[in-house]
Amino acid sequence: MKRNNLLTALIAVISLLLIVVTVFIVLLCSRVKKEYSIDLGQSISAEDFKRYSWDKGSFVWIEQPDVTSEGEKKGKIQVFPITYSVTVNVKNQSSTEITDTPTITPEPTAVPVLDVTAPEVIVKDVFVFAEDYNFSEILPEQFISEVKDESSYQIHALTKPEEVKNGYNTVRISVTDAAGNSTESEATLTIINLKKSLVVELGSEFPEAVQFLYGTGSEVSFITDVSTVNIMTENILQIQLLVDGIEGTSTVYIKDTTPPKLVLSKAETWLNKPIEPKNFVDFNESSDNSDAFEIAYAAEPDWSIEGEQPVNIIATDASGNSTTKETVLLVKKDNKAPVVSVTDIDVKVGGTVSYKKAVSYYDDIDSKEEMKLSIERSGVNLKEVGTYDVTYTVTDCSGNSTSVTGKINVLNESPKWEDVDAIHEKAQGILDSILKDGMTDREKAKAIYAWIKNNIGYISHSEKGNYTRGAYEGLFKYQGDCFVYAATAKELLTLAGIQNIDIVKATKNPSHYWNLVYIEDGWYHFDSTPRKDKSEFFLLTDAELEAYSSTHKNTHIFDRSLYPEIQ
Repeated sequence: MKRNNLLTALIAVISLLLIVVTVFIVLLCSRVKKEYSIDLGQSISAEDFKRYSWDKGSFVWIEQPDVTSEGEKKGKIQVFPITYSVTVNVKNQSSTEITDTPTITPEPTAVPVLDVTAPEVIVKDVFVFAEDYNFSEILPEQFISEVKDESSYQIHALTKPEEVKNGYNTVRISVTDAAGNSTESEATLTIINLKKSLVVELGSEFPEAVQFLYGTGSEVSFITDVSTVNIMTENILQIQLLVDGIEGTSTVYIKDTTPPKLVLSKAETWLNKPIEPKNFVDFNESSDNSDAFEIAYAAEPDWSIEGEQPVNIIATDASGNSTTKETVLLVKKDNKAPVVSVTDIDVKVGGTVSYKKAVSYYDDIDSKEEMKLSIERSGVNLKEVGTYDVTYTVTDCSGNSTSVTGKINVLNESPKWEDVDAIHEKAQGILDSILKDGMTDREKAKAIYAWIKNNIGYISHSEKGNYTRGAYEGLFKYQGDCFVYAATAKELLTLAGIQNIDIVKATKNPSHYWNLVYIEDGWYHFDSTPRKDKSEFFLLTDAELEAYSSTHKNTHIFDRSLYPEIQ
């Protein structure tokens, strides 16, 4: 019995819940009116479709109907969480047309006969620049802020002042409703004798106030403090002025509209050696308002044609202004061949060889990177003892070539320069003969410097990269280039107990080598390579070496970040 009563109660609760849910769904689905009617020209919002005044939901258009013409217009409204389809019936029951001349409209039957209340009109003033003023283009509705009336209405054409002038002008506007009730209102048309905008050349004088007038005969002064305007930077400014007692704002564009002044001269180069377009420019005579401009070729010259040819150079500043001028390029042919020197190579049978290290070459016109090196070594057999020829051919940009033949000595035993102990023994013997007990490091360094200068003869080439071989060339063959001098100094200084560092000229392909030595209080330059001017480079300070280098074609430029601080 208890079980039956419990089942009956459960059924009752479920039934009640179903009734509540059903009522909720019905209310949810009926929150929005399906149709709504409006007059043509009347606006409509999603809230107009709300069915229940107590509904606090958010009514939002998803698809807003076009109510600018008659007929049934479909739309969609969302009231979370449902989207509703609605219909707007647009009927042409009244007119809101705005014209600039009075029109006669039959009195609508819908207007009550007893409507004797004229429209309530709120007007607004209109402000125009003199350069934009044309009375025929000024519409009466521009002066209307709001019209309140129970029926439709028309805005009639404004009444033009007898004399329209710069300054304040009074105009009259008439608004008539469907019952024929009219309201006439006055508004002010303000015409300011001011240019809407002005372009000011970058770097020029800021214009006087009178230059902002569109016409003549007006009193004008600045409201904005223009004394602080930076005329040297491109900018857009809003400048306030007082014209005949009327405040107005003009836009000032500070712009660079002047192309660069470009002065060119003739330039020369060699066959197949491009030069930068800036080489034609006389920068002392050329100028621009922005003090910066880019130089480019209008068309790339033909570097392969010998003789003169016209060249057009373009100068373009940061604002895009450009100047193009023509000048002359002379392309000359280099008839002098490169200078090439080689070193014989010693290698143990079965070993490997770096052929490029045995050749050195330069040209008075072309850099090493611009020249072409070819090596003929087809006859070399590194697996068989013997002496073989290697031919090195260097060709410059003008096609001039130099060929030099060197030797590859394939030996049964390792080359003598690989015998490090023999090199140390030779160096120690030299030190024993030139150093004395009680010498300071400075005195030892001086003795080493003197021995190298007096005993090694200069030749223009050696194989680079291996300091042991360089020391061997200097200590046993008594000849070599700057690399041999630096390597020999390194060997002798190290055995003498003097701290030293290798230093290299900072070029793409190292072209000079010397040493740094630490003596007593710091690091000094130690360069034992002889020079034609007989200059000495023993323990020079950084300032002393730089003074020499700067006056001798940068003989000793180097990357200071790679080395310790030098005295």
